[in-house]
Amino acid sequence: MNHKGFTLIEIICAITILTVIALIATPIILDTLQESKEKAYVDQTKVLEETAEKWSIKNASLLTEDKEYYLELEQLVDEKLITSADVKDPRTNQTMKGCLVISYDKEHLQYDFNYNENTCASLNTAK
Repeated sequence: MNHKGFTLIEIICAITILTVIALIATPIILDTLQESKEKAYVDQTKVLEETAEKWSIKNASLLTEDKEYYLELEQLVDEKLITSADVKDPRTNQTMKGCLVISYDKEHLQYDFNYNENTCASLNTAK
């Protein structure tokens, strides 16, 4: 008799091999996705810091060398320097709640712009 097709053992072996490959590949793929989200987050905070620098040029009168200035992300959106999509955390797809801290570096005679994950209100009360 001439049989065409696969035996049950051959199908089970093929499924087992595919399962092993999937078990090996899944953590690697998930790690790669997480790393890319982290990189996107770092890039996102850099864009926000650069936008805060542009904001500071227009609002230099609000900044002093003696005191940190806390810039809300919503303020940048309200002034149309960024969009609400620019304040989405790529890791969670939630709106970022942090604060841009503008401080003066007396050693280098320039302002520093840093994103802090804490809210501006919590940073103000921590002082």
